[in-house]
Amino acid sequence: MLADMKMVKYYLTQNIDNLEIKAGFSSDEIIQAHGANKGAYCALCGIEQDQDMLRQHISEGKVLRCSNEECNGPVKPDITFFGERLPMNMYQVAQSTSEDTDLLIIIGTSLSVAPFNKVVDTVDDRDIPKVLINLENTDLVGYDFDDKHLHPERLFLQGHCQDIILEIAEECGWKE
Repeated sequence: MLADMKMVKYYLTQNIDNLEIKAGFSSDEIIQAHGANKGAYCALCGIEQDQDMLRQHISEGKVLRCSNEECNGPVKPDITFFGERLPMNMYQVAQSTSEDTDLLIIIGTSLSVAPFNKVVDTVDDRDIPKVLINLENTDLVGYDFDDKHLHPERLFLQGHCQDIILEIAEECGWKE
């Protein structure tokens, strides 16, 4: 709904399930830091590979090898594994966020995993309002959204994300 109203510039996600696409976000608006699990490629040469064949090999406990015989590298799903470099657009968007963001809405995270917790730091240089919508407030030092003395620009809304968003939309007079 917010994307349709042109109120969302970027949607940063750690999820690999492509729910954002199913929800109607355009691929230009989504920054998928951990990939999208919508394909497969060779981990060495980067050539696109057959995702169904990769799934079959995984279910059989086998390693699929690159279709390029000269390479023969292992094939992996189009996701970022622990220890692998995140996509460059993740860092570029995080940097640009500090320049032209009016409001940062953080939904469904404890802010305990980098690089997403660093986005809050990036926009902290300016007094940009930040809203955390989550079942629990984060207890990480520096990210406490309840401490209005230290962070008057932060608001914590406790509850299920979809319920809180619908309440906000209703209060603003917006319709789904």
